[in-house]
Amino acid sequence: IKIPDGEPDHAIERQDRSYEDFDMTCRLSENVLKNLKQLTDAHHAKLIVLILDDVSGEFLKMKPIVDACQKNHIAYITGAEEKLRQHEKNGETIHSWDNYHFNNNGQRILAQTLIDYFRENE
Repeated sequence: IKIPDGEPDHAIERQDRSYEDFDMTCRLSENVLKNLKQLTDAHHAKLIVLILDDVSGEFLKMKPIVDACQKNHIAYITGAEEKLRQHEKNGETIHSWDNYHFNNNGQRILAQTLIDYFRENE
């Protein structure tokens, strides 16, 4: 994979999505989702994709996944990051030492978001 100068994530985040492998990654992700949808349908199960944007709230990277879910009639959950950010604004720590992975509190908030989703969409 040819990675442009700087951090790979910075290239993906650019508005023009000019990172040359970004489109390939999106196509591969969509194919994975299609295959998972076929598998879950064959077993009379439901596929639900949890979509979290990154820590900065940049949704650009996840839009192709949302588009793929919509195109392939796959249920998806968004909005959890809003709840997580609200807890952060209230002074709570939700990430572990690396500021990327969730700590126990962040996992609790995310779990509650999932519980709420499933209760509302039984």
